[in-house]
Amino acid sequence: MVRYYDALPLLSPHTSGDPWLHAMSHARTLQRNMQDGASFYCGSEPVREDLLRMFSHAEARVHTIPVTVTPEYYPDIRPYHELRTILNRRGSPVTAAAATGLPPELPKLFRAFEIARRMTSEPIQLLIVANPGWRSDLELAELTALVREGAVHLSGVPVAELRALYAMTHCVVAPSRAEGFDYSGIE
Repeated sequence: MVRYYDALPLLSPHTSGDPWLHAMSHARTLQRNMQDGASFYCGSEPVREDLLRMFSHAEARVHTIPVTVTPEYYPDIRPYHELRTILNRRGSPVTAAAATGLPPELPKLFRAFEIARRMTSEPIQLLIVANPGWRSDLELAELTALVREGAVHLSGVPVAELRALYAMTHCVVAPSRAEGFDYSGIE
């Protein structure tokens, strides 16, 4: 039994840092599992369709079990002063943050934020929620260089506070070049 999330390494190899190696590794493993008669359980119907485009003969062994989000996430609107409390308790200026594991797409987010800031007379603030990640030194260096006054970084945010942050923001952005789907929008 194989839990299959996406075929991006094969169908969109340009999204990987080392596309040839990633695609070949993915293809070999996928082919071996198909040859061994494994059943595949995809996280969504579009992923199932992608898999069947490559292995139409395996339709009887390719199923969909939608990925779900924990019931801990639900709309949690709180008074504005509670947002301030969370930010004061957990926030730190991004320029002082240690490795944050931020996605490599973050510089584009900062540029978009700067454009949005120039387009409005209302004060807006950029809040970044990211935990330490794998091989994030380059992204941290770029982030530090791009940080503007007023940006806040949070990490290790408990679900109850994360739920409130999601509900109280005007916009949630999950920049990615390689993720097939980001669950923070659903959360």
